[in-house]
Amino acid sequence: MLLRAANVDVAAEANALATTAGLQPGKIPSAAQKAHRPTLPAKHPRCKSRRYPDRHIVPTNPSPSPGLGEPGSALSISGPEQQAKTLIHQVAVEADGKASWRKRNRSLSPDPPTDLSWPAKRNHTSKASKRFCWQLGHEFSGYVSDDRGPIALNFAKNILEHPVPETVVEQLVYFSDASHRALCGAVGIVWPVHLTSSDWEGKGVYYPTSTDDSSILELFGIACSLEIAIHDIGKERATVTKTLPHTTPKPHTMSKEVFVFTDDVETLKRIRGDLAYDPTNDATDLLEKISQHSKALHRLGVHVELHLSPGHSGVPGNEAAHILAKKSMYELFAATNSSWPTAKSATSMPTQPAPVPGSTSRRFRLGLPPLTVPLPIISWSM
Repeated sequence: MLLRAANVDVAAEANALATTAGLQPGKIPSAAQKAHRPTLPAKHPRCKSRRYPDRHIVPTNPSPSPGLGEPGSALSISGPEQQAKTLIHQVAVEADGKASWRKRNRSLSPDPPTDLSWPAKRNHTSKASKRFCWQLGHEFSGYVSDDRGPIALNFAKNILEHPVPETVVEQLVYFSDASHRALCGAVGIVWPVHLTSSDWEGKGVYYPTSTDDSSILELFGIACSLEIAIHDIGKERATVTKTLPHTTPKPHTMSKEVFVFTDDVETLKRIRGDLAYDPTNDATDLLEKISQHSKALHRLGVHVELHLSPGHSGVPGNEAAHILAKKSMYELFAATNSSWPTAKSATSMPTQPAPVPGSTSRRFRLGLPPLTVPLPIISWSM
């Protein structure tokens, strides 16, 4: 009885509420009625600052959320296209509410960009602008070897022991290497004192301008070697003695030979014409000089050959050139503290004994005098 009475009271209360809302008793409304909320006046977009009452502050990028009394918008997630469109239509506003004179970069196309990924990295020198040495008239007059590996290493290490052709009466051998640090570059060029001697001498040549490109320095070293060879032809050290082993003549018919060794493969490719390069950098001038020097030697009756000497492989000539290049580079680095030294040609640089690879090489590279004080002899007594 109590449950039935409670149900009757609940039904009576529901009918009373339905009558108040304008519905017939016993019917369910088709849609939920919105709760009535008091409407407050909308907040003015410009608000006064507490510290400066006469100054209006307008945010540069106001929040899109609705104010009091405004209908709320549906939840939406903006994609890349919507973000790009929003950025295009933004306008810079100063603190006083006026439009700023600073303009934003706007897209000239009416449609926003659809691809927002990073652009591909662009090469400063395109393949179409690169040229080969033979396209610029910088052909090398001589032979440029393409040997590598053990063949090149064996030839460079035993160059002074190889038999000399019977028709050759003069021969010159040069090893070149480069070194750079803090935009200071130098090359070391060494040669044997005599063809039958194991002692080396050479010159250190500074690069005339600042650079950190090793390929440019390697080309500079070969150009300097050929320049020195032009002045050394006819000297006593180039004479081939009868004590040297002789062999059958080579394909060339010249009576003089010049061998230049470098440890950079890319340099030989550029001189041979197998590797293109940018015609606007220093490589063009150096390749032109190499071509001119090789043609000058050819007119003197000299056959020129360029070979690879693998670096840091125990070749005496390459090791001596490497140490001499380091020494010259440190001298240039110390001289540039006050001013850049005056550029000099390779032939004007003084000839100095080349260091012997070993314990004294580091002191020579740093420009220190050799150790002359004998080490004390320690005797052990039992």
